[in-house]
Amino acid sequence: MTARRAERTARLPLPDALLSLAASLADAGGPDEALDRLTRALADRGVGCALFVRPAGGDLQIRRATLPLAPHVWGRPLRLPRLAGAVVRTRPVLLLDTEDALTETVDNGRRPLLTDRVAGPMIVAPLRAGDADGVLCVASSELSDADVAAVWGLALQLGAALRPAPPAQAPAQASDEPLFHDLTRRLSYSLSADEAVRAGLEVLAPALGFQIAAAVACTDGEDVTTVYAAGEVSAGAASRAAAAALDAFLRLTGDTHHDCRRPPFRTARLDAPSAAAPEGRQRSSLEAPLVTNGEVRGLLWIGAAVERAFDGAGERTFYTVANQLSLAIERVDAQRAAERAQLASLADSLSDGVVLVDAGLRVTSMNGAAGALLAQLAGGDVAEGDALSDRTLAGLAQQALDTQRATPLRELPSASTAAGRRYLKAMAAPLAGSPEGSAAVVIVRDVTEERLMQERLLQSEKMVSVGQLVSGVAHELNNPLAGISTFAQLLLAEKRFPPDQRTAAETIYSESRRASRIVQNLLTFARQHKAEKVAADINSVLHDTLELRTYELNVRGIQVVRDFDERTPPVTMVDVHQLQQVILNLIT
Repeated sequence: MTARRAERTARLPLPDALLSLAASLADAGGPDEALDRLTRALADRGVGCALFVRPAGGDLQIRRATLPLAPHVWGRPLRLPRLAGAVVRTRPVLLLDTEDALTETVDNGRRPLLTDRVAGPMIVAPLRAGDADGVLCVASSELSDADVAAVWGLALQLGAALRPAPPAQAPAQASDEPLFHDLTRRLSYSLSADEAVRAGLEVLAPALGFQIAAAVACTDGEDVTTVYAAGEVSAGAASRAAAAALDAFLRLTGDTHHDCRRPPFRTARLDAPSAAAPEGRQRSSLEAPLVTNGEVRGLLWIGAAVERAFDGAGERTFYTVANQLSLAIERVDAQRAAERAQLASLADSLSDGVVLVDAGLRVTSMNGAAGALLAQLAGGDVAEGDALSDRTLAGLAQQALDTQRATPLRELPSASTAAGRRYLKAMAAPLAGSPEGSAAVVIVRDVTEERLMQERLLQSEKMVSVGQLVSGVAHELNNPLAGISTFAQLLLAEKRFPPDQRTAAETIYSESRRASRIVQNLLTFARQHKAEKVAADINSVLHDTLELRTYELNVRGIQVVRDFDERTPPVTMVDVHQLQQVILNLIT
């Protein structure tokens, strides 16, 4: 491992650092160099390790360690039941007490292997190295369950690196460089986990010559198995490969995926040289976990019909590719998570409600605006997983699912809510990128303000028409009123009329003047005026405005008591027309 790579590994989170270390073992020149890289990298990270191997039928023996082991433990068999149990179980385990795990069982009791105290947990992962097996122990105070899968991947790669190569075999790194270069290039363009796995298998196929492959991926509570082959595969062969991969995945993960759904496996064609169609039992196989964010989220499996189809170099290549796929899938998942967060933020910033529903019309996701609107319609909070209760919205969603076409924007019946009457428009469309008939998106728009604005605009237009009508009528009334007022004045100028007739003439004159003032007020009210403050008498404005409503108030039996404050300043700077409108609004 180069100094630059070691520095980069030291900065990574521990699971990523372990997988990066595993990938670096692929081009090790031999077992000793692989072990040197392992111990140096873990020591730089402050992580202790010990490698125990077990010859066929024997007890474990220490081969390499950075943990403080006593001198007497080297070079002899050790009875370590906790570690031997991991070999039998064939999957890694997290032991909470490192000192207890590294205690030997002897005839007269138990004897610790450590000379110094090592606090914290230890992960023990089974390891296969040719005809021998063993365990890799990694101890650190920062270890947790999230690191178990990464240590397992490291143990798989280390076992392949320790397996001796045939004498005539060329160095693996010389032939694998083009393979890894091609893999890196293809993974950089992968936009999904499926694309990454397919790219890895298509790169591996020419190098390892496997006939069939399978991948298990846990997504949203489903363990999905996909069987890959370059040529035609019978249903029986595909079923056996899928079962082998899923069985290996469940053995590796224990009870973690006990409750996951397992839909029927899928098949996919690889763009690679076609090997012989696998019809019988696969006599050779390799499997490796796919680890993302410290958890085993999948498994890669390849099979061949002949015994010992994969040598040590092939195993190293396979495990390296599996580790690279884990990192690529983690990158894709991070990108998808960032995209989802960005889209969720964008959706929450929208004023329109956006609701995603599944085939059963259950809400799978919604933005904040949709949550508020649905809560108003339903009369209570609506959570993800609830059925879409509004019948109109449910009908639109069902129409989009059935026709696989977007519905037109439709106005919903107005609904009375705690916030008042609401006016809504909605449409639905099938969700792009989802299987046909499986999901739809419903857009809900609150057009209450728009509707109220339209009503206010209509009322304003009516008032303009009324103003124009009033203006015309007022001008027509002014002429006869002027004549009545003039003749009343002429009658009053005559001295020959008796008092009762003069009283009648005075009444005619005063009422004609009153009618003229009302007409003038109507004209003043109907005209459009530029906002302007002028000196005015507030009491006079009140009096003139009431004159406009005197008849209507009398007809409705409303008595108006004028009790004006005489202390009001006689001259006030106001916009007379706006003040008159305010007073009219108050008494209407």
